[in-house]
Amino acid sequence: MLRGIEKHRLIFLYFARPQRLNPMNHEGMCEGLRRDEFPGIPSEDIEPTGEFLFKYRRTLDHFAQTAITRFGIGEGSKPCVLDATGKFVVVENGSPPYWKLDEDDCCYMNESSDAVLATCREFMQFESNRRFDGVIRRVNDILHDEGQSTWYASRLVQWSYLQRLDDVIHSVKAAEFA
Repeated sequence: MLRGIEKHRLIFLYFARPQRLNPMNHEGMCEGLRRDEFPGIPSEDIEPTGEFLFKYRRTLDHFAQTAITRFGIGEGSKPCVLDATGKFVVVENGSPPYWKLDEDDCCYMNESSDAVLATCREFMQFESNRRFDGVIRRVNDILHDEGQSTWYASRLVQWSYLQRLDDVIHSVKAAEFA
């Protein structure tokens, strides 16, 4: 179960693009990471089972750190600019950051969610003392953002999704050693 949820996290990091609305941005309304800040994974290393994600875990984690450094932790922060007095002020009509997935990305996220759910069902069949019930409920709740039953490209993913996913991974690890 742990490997499945970790893979789900890596798939998310591979496909998701961090953004926020910033009307003051000179390159367009949306502010995001530059292309050179995205994970650089050689195309010849990408294979259909997704095992390359574990090989490039550090690259994907670095990408997450870069995004969080730029946009903030938790719910993230709205864009700010220096005003005439030298104080930072929030940009009017700016938004907190969010993660963006396109339609193809959502297909992979749905496949990943389904695989983790199948693993949870199998695990529950063999786990007789119900020690993992709470953890499995948390895993189930985090497989789609905002309690949705599927991933939709038209829905922006809350910035806090990655942090909530990391919290669930920690819970699974802690439950394995309890």
